[in-house]
Amino acid sequence: MDDQTHSTLNRFCPWLEDILGRSEAEIRARRIVLRLEIDRDFIVEQGFELEAALVELCKLMIETVPDGCEVYFGSARSSAAVSRLGAGHWSARWQVAGEAVGSTIATRLRPRPGGAERHAKSSRANRVRELFAKTQWDFSLEALDEGSELLAWASLR
Repeated sequence: MDDQTHSTLNRFCPWLEDILGRSEAEIRARRIVLRLEIDRDFIVEQGFELEAALVELCKLMIETVPDGCEVYFGSARSSAAVSRLGAGHWSARWQVAGEAVGSTIATRLRPRPGGAERHAKSSRANRVRELFAKTQWDFSLEALDEGSELLAWASLR
């Protein structure tokens, strides 16, 4: 992660910086670019269950995003005139590597081959859904753009 990304995450989403920081060496080595559109007024109360769900989601993202691609993270607090602390939503969107092509050469471990539909139905994606079900957050993970991108979306119930 670059210094600006660290600064933004540290000020507004320290929990996300911590989670992504666990994979920082791989993010740098694979030249994955993080793009942030973080609402400065959106404060998420992190708990153990939410952290576990986000860690698993970040693992899915890192395992499926191709080298040199961008990952978009966005957040926004609730626009309701009266809403509880932490009410809002966040999203992550990234490309996936696509289907594997037959080859006699050994393939790299990451990114995992497969289209977005396949990854959205994978055991890792199901694990992410199970973990979010234990939180106060509604969660969805869906394939976009004819199977070349994944969109994760979460909002506080």
